[in-house]
Amino acid sequence: MPLDGRLTISWFMIMYQASKEDIHLRVSRIFFMRYVTISPAPDIKTAEWDPMPLLTNLHTNRHERLESFYTPEEIRKVLGAVDRTSKSGKMLYLMMLLACVYGLRSYDIKTLRISNIDWSQSLIKLNQHKTKHYLQLPLTEEVKLVLLDYLKNARPL
Repeated sequence: MPLDGRLTISWFMIMYQASKEDIHLRVSRIFFMRYVTISPAPDIKTAEWDPMPLLTNLHTNRHERLESFYTPEEIRKVLGAVDRTSKSGKMLYLMMLLACVYGLRSYDIKTLRISNIDWSQSLIKLNQHKTKHYLQLPLTEEVKLVLLDYLKNARPL
């Protein structure tokens, strides 16, 4: 269990197959307890802390699949949180936009090359790594502008 500051809602949802609301409540308790136990007043002694009692009522059915979708509002919030003023932020925003708009897998985004973009027809052409299917995706105006911004201002030479 990752307790080194990388606790995530997704991790708990996957491990315990619980609802978002239930996980949010439990994770907020864990973060509060970590805050209290990690950063106490200097004169207070802290004991070892075990978060497992907070997770006791999480039940799982290993054969049940989690719904894995986000609302458009949630996607806008996540994309809006990216700092696009830095080079790494421009790259991250482009990768996230490609995943959100086209549903591309991370490996396909990672291996995307300039040669995959047909500027004259406004298409992204690629063979998907996992399925080996050939895709021709329309290059939307938003993606085109973000891609040009990345190529002009952030792409490593």
